[in-house]
Amino acid sequence: MDTQSSDIYGALMRKCHVEAGINTHCIAPKASMDEQYLTNVVLKINAKLGGCNFVLADEALVSRLNDNRTMILGVSICHGSLSESDIPSIAVGVCSVYGPKPEHRASVRAQSPNEKMVASLYKPTENGGDAGIFRELLAYFNEFAKNRKRLPEKIILFRSGVSESLYDEVLESESERGDSSPRRNDDSREDVPAGTVVDSDIVDPSMHYEFYICSHKGITGTSCPTRYTVLHNEIDLTHEELQQLVHSLSYSCQTSTTLLTEVVPIRYAQRAAAHIRKISMAKDAYVQDPDVLSRFSVLTPCSIQDVNLVNFSTPPLPRLRGEVQETMFFC
Repeated sequence: MDTQSSDIYGALMRKCHVEAGINTHCIAPKASMDEQYLTNVVLKINAKLGGCNFVLADEALVSRLNDNRTMILGVSICHGSLSESDIPSIAVGVCSVYGPKPEHRASVRAQSPNEKMVASLYKPTENGGDAGIFRELLAYFNEFAKNRKRLPEKIILFRSGVSESLYDEVLESESERGDSSPRRNDDSREDVPAGTVVDSDIVDPSMHYEFYICSHKGITGTSCPTRYTVLHNEIDLTHEELQQLVHSLSYSCQTSTTLLTEVVPIRYAQRAAAHIRKISMAKDAYVQDPDVLSRFSVLTPCSIQDVNLVNFSTPPLPRLRGEVQETMFFC
């Protein structure tokens, strides 16, 4: 493609991922295609094909996660811009299992525009079942080696984009079955050594346990510590164990040779949400129902003023075809 923001990206991904069931990768060459650029392209392609680029070097941590059958979740919501307030938000959960080969799967749902809570984390059906994100990710967990037909003993849930005023609501609506629910919020400070943790003085001891961690080493003046707040902890992770886990999970991104400012499950959830949103916004991506299409100004001539958000009904998302949904299609 000519640029990374090319208008044909969403339509092309829809043709490949939704209609044909073919995993694909687009390239927007830079003026100078240096070694770092080519390396990142190869890493992403290999990850989409099911390859493994990096593993956690902390064998003790990996062993502990496997022995305890620990499922790590990253949950994020992608909202539209101010001019797209009538377009559904995209909620994504990513299940990560760290064994000899890290496995990551995404579950995606649409929900009402700008809704802060994940509406489909749990979704009871008429027959008493559950069609929500959490249930789908549990099914993925069971498919991985050593976990077949076995539920996880421990679940760690990372949630991004939550303000302090929403802590109680998150605990009530999203963490009902989660064992630990850290929240991240970027903040900037002067450069510090990679792996620096601050859990005193500048944190609020009267609330939940929280800490700042800077896992990566940035260019001078660009280090960006991330704030984590533990809303609920039933698996008795010590503060040091939680800090070590967060630091380690910042090293295991399959598509980058550099460290992340947040844990990998959160980054993957954000990417998956953005990816599905681009596919959804492509022409004819949604079900061809007049009542559905009338809510999408990009798909129909109707004006934004014609959209009735009070009676908004969330349309179904395009469904990824074949084995695409079982891969890291969001890389």
